[in-house]
Amino acid sequence: MVDQLTPGEAGQPTADPRQAPVPTAKVGFGVAALVLGIIAVFLCWIPIFGLILPILALIFGGVGIYLQNGRGMAVAGLVLGLITFAINMGFMLFAMNRAVSG
Repeated sequence: MVDQLTPGEAGQPTADPRQAPVPTAKVGFGVAALVLGIIAVFLCWIPIFGLILPILALIFGGVGIYLQNGRGMAVAGLVLGLITFAINMGFMLFAMNRAVSG
């Protein structure tokens, strides 16, 4: 005799409504902004990295804030990118001033 099984009992686990939702891939933008911002802080005195990394941190931070997932990390990456970009611009202006004044 074959037992009649309901769809949830056929060996397939059913979703638990109390289970937390799985984070989506959109959190990656906030993480990327934060990582790029931290690396940019440490490499801000190098001209190439001091310009590229903060700009990427600003872009990824803006996208992360727009998507509303991982927003705290995106804001932190955006702030670090802004600070690092300002520091690098200060270094560049100082170096140009020193080069012109001889």
